[in-house]
Amino acid sequence: TILALLMAACSGDGAADGGAGTTTTTPTTGATADGASPTAAGAAVAELGDAADAALAAFGPAGAIDGEVLVLVGRVVDRAGSPVAGAVVEIWQTDTQGVYDHPDDPGTASRDRSFQFFGTAAVDEEGVYSFRTILPGRYEPRPPHIHFKVKAGGATLLTSQFYFSDDTAELAGEALFTAAGADGEELLLQLYERDDVLVARGTIVLATGEGGELTPTPSQAEGPYYPVVDLGAYDNDLLPG
Repeated sequence: TILALLMAACSGDGAADGGAGTTTTTPTTGATADGASPTAAGAAVAELGDAADAALAAFGPAGAIDGEVLVLVGRVVDRAGSPVAGAVVEIWQTDTQGVYDHPDDPGTASRDRSFQFFGTAAVDEEGVYSFRTILPGRYEPRPPHIHFKVKAGGATLLTSQFYFSDDTAELAGEALFTAAGADGEELLLQLYERDDVLVARGTIVLATGEGGELTPTPSQAEGPYYPVVDLGAYDNDLLPG
């Protein structure tokens, strides 16, 4: 199952805006042609690749898209590691050129209209969620990021952002990220590559649960471009069908 694959993967969890730009990535590789590797990195690639395969099988074929496809798979849990029943994850982000679908983004008229920009995923009984999207473009002066909210029963439980571990040097000077202190590591996504698809695991830990020891995912501002649409009307596949 996707849950088993997530739990078997490597232990490192991924954990005011301006003008636009593109992003380059340095995904971790290491798997051999048949998916086997003696290295820890290679094992992580294989495990997350299998999780991505399961998610992609559910999504089905995608149409042409400008950008690098990214499969984001994770769990929503409490501090004890128990799944949060009824949780819904919402995401919103830029296209590959760093443009939002938002009336206040001055570049929105030139956005990639084949990209969905928003997504919603309800967790399963084990707290697992998944999205198929693209790697967001660089929105200067900020590093690439994916906004997300976790809701349940109509209430917002967490608002935050995922960043990418490739950008740690840049993040050291990013005020919003550094405000999270050492817990900012919980917001970093490590990119892996399998069969030309980028894969990342994003565990979200809510500050609930009795006796738990997991570090809660830090909150982050929702930013000026929170969608003006009903996110509940969008699915978890941000690519064209």
